[in-house]
Amino acid sequence: MKTRSSFMLDQQIAILEEKRDKDFTALQQQMGTISGNLKAPNLMKNAIQQVATDPEVRSVFKKAVFGLLMGIVADKIVSLKPGKKSNGLLGMALNVGINLLFANRYAVLKSTGALVVTAVVAKLKKRKERKRLAKNEVVLIPSTSN
Repeated sequence: MKTRSSFMLDQQIAILEEKRDKDFTALQQQMGTISGNLKAPNLMKNAIQQVATDPEVRSVFKKAVFGLLMGIVADKIVSLKPGKKSNGLLGMALNVGINLLFANRYAVLKSTGALVVTAVVAKLKKRKERKRLAKNEVVLIPSTSN
């Protein structure tokens, strides 16, 4: 009886040791993956991918960039001379007004901006086509026969 129970105990020990070895190998693989992900380049890459794929972050980023551009445009409109800062109170008021307008009416401004860009691009293409046609146009000079 004792030999049989010791045999069963040895089998159970062998099974547990095999399971321990498999678990240890799996743990080593996981540690390798984790240590690879914790390297600085991989952390930065993962953060950038997360920011690029998160629609909420992208929306906030777009709004911030558009607001910054609108502020620059407002400064350029108000400034008296290129390279100078805006006219104090007027520039600040215009900048705040544009920022408030933008914050409250983002969708409207976005669609309007798309229409304006489309119109400007079409106008530039038309101007380029006219210039090309003007270059290729042959001017006939009437000959004077005496």
